[in-house]
Amino acid sequence: MIDGSAAADRSNATSIYGSATAISRGVTATTSRALSGVAPSGGTAPTPKHSHAEHRVALPVKRSLAWCCRVSLLNKSLAHRKSQAAMEFLITYGWAILVVLAAIAALAYFGVLSPSRFLPESCTLPSTSGLACLDFTFTSSSANLFLVNGGGRDLWVNSIEVGSCSAVFGQAFPDGASHVFVLSGCDFGSAGQKIKQPFVVSYSDIISNFTKSASGSITASIS
Repeated sequence: MIDGSAAADRSNATSIYGSATAISRGVTATTSRALSGVAPSGGTAPTPKHSHAEHRVALPVKRSLAWCCRVSLLNKSLAHRKSQAAMEFLITYGWAILVVLAAIAALAYFGVLSPSRFLPESCTLPSTSGLACLDFTFTSSSANLFLVNGGGRDLWVNSIEVGSCSAVFGQAFPDGASHVFVLSGCDFGSAGQKIKQPFVVSYSDIISNFTKSASGSITASIS
């Protein structure tokens, strides 16, 4: 491939240089006639008297045309080498890139690259509610939440919702008390998975009887 292209480039350059030489010869002849005083038609040509002037006019033309041919050939050669290098790079490293992309796609499909797998376990509620989630456990169908009331008020826990699973309690929750709230009949996934779910506790103040809710989140591993 390379030898054939190089031969074609040399052939083109030879053709261009031949044309340039013919043009320069025509320019030289025209210049010679102009300097020697030859009439356009008929007559006897006098002996040339300005040979040095002829060479000074024709030589730069030849050099310029030859230089243009060389530059054209060099540009073609460089362009061919660049395209060949790019093709060789794609052929050499293309298969390796495809293998890496296939491996990444497989890992993403099976959830290995899921960000939730790398999150630490946590259970959070806003501090303004006075409620705190100190501990928790999850199975495929249930959740156990250990909550503490540290807000300085006696509360009434109406319901708790974790993701799509919820339970109604109606549990008195005095100030300073702690209790394990159990949600059952849920579908949190398979054992070994890690989940992140929204967490909402609905409660009422026993004195004012105002109903409020505390929204947080839970990140847990299913056992």
